[in-house]
Amino acid sequence: MQFRRLQERLPILVLALGLSDPVWAQTAGEASVPLEALNPAVDTRPSTEPWVKSFLDTGYLWQRDTRPGRYEKDRITQATAGLEFAVTPWLGLTTGLSASHLDRDKLLPIGSLRSDSATAFLGTTLYFINNYSLNVTAGLGKGYTEESRAAGALMVFGDKRTTNRFITATFNSAYYIDRLRIAPFAQILYSDNLETGGFETDGNFRRSSFDTLGRASVGTEVSYSIPVGDYTIDPVARVSFNYDLNLLRDYHDRTSFDLSGGFNINRQNLSIAARIATTVGRDDYRNLGGRLAVYYQF
Repeated sequence: MQFRRLQERLPILVLALGLSDPVWAQTAGEASVPLEALNPAVDTRPSTEPWVKSFLDTGYLWQRDTRPGRYEKDRITQATAGLEFAVTPWLGLTTGLSASHLDRDKLLPIGSLRSDSATAFLGTTLYFINNYSLNVTAGLGKGYTEESRAAGALMVFGDKRTTNRFITATFNSAYYIDRLRIAPFAQILYSDNLETGGFETDGNFRRSSFDTLGRASVGTEVSYSIPVGDYTIDPVARVSFNYDLNLLRDYHDRTSFDLSGGFNINRQNLSIAARIATTVGRDDYRNLGGRLAVYYQF
């Protein structure tokens, strides 16, 4: 029974921020939102005894900007470590720390952007009516960005510091038909990013800026448990529809679909999850990413 609870609590990818399936990252600010927070570990069947679980979650995303006149390519890496606690049969807590790095190459004008950030987050999950749960997770992060751009025959350099915040609420449910698991979900995400102003090397003063994102997502995840000796292997597929309640600065398309697929491997108290994911139907960008996560329950 303990093994079954661990298997059902395994976070399933989505990029979070999200990885909806983790929203992944469309800007330097969004890159700081942990995938684990966007797709929290949720047990739709409350645990009858306390336990502690550790997790290590890593992700990589390649993204190309497809807005008119933009020629930018992003490479984003993220690593998250933390703990999850089953406090009572109806309450769970999650805490963690995430680090992310963004590399952006620009052609018009020629230049680059490098951003590093660290985000701490805390979440709580309420379990009720057997197969339903509500998770709320919030986080605060700090970052540092270096940027360069061409100005005539010269290269201009500048840097800025960022403060990132986010909060997400996710309603989860799960239905079982023998080994088949069907898990509809709905999520609301709010995140913002404050960038400091400063002088560039050519004397130009760049003003501070504040950017916000609000996003609503609904979707379904389907998995099937296959016993193989002492292991179980669960193929997983997930789809979500996203609608941006308010848009990030200079973005125009409000809707998209997140698609992901992969598998879980479970053995006793150890679980490993691997996913690939992409966003389709959005005019502003195209992306493709992967995620590998390990969970161990004490």
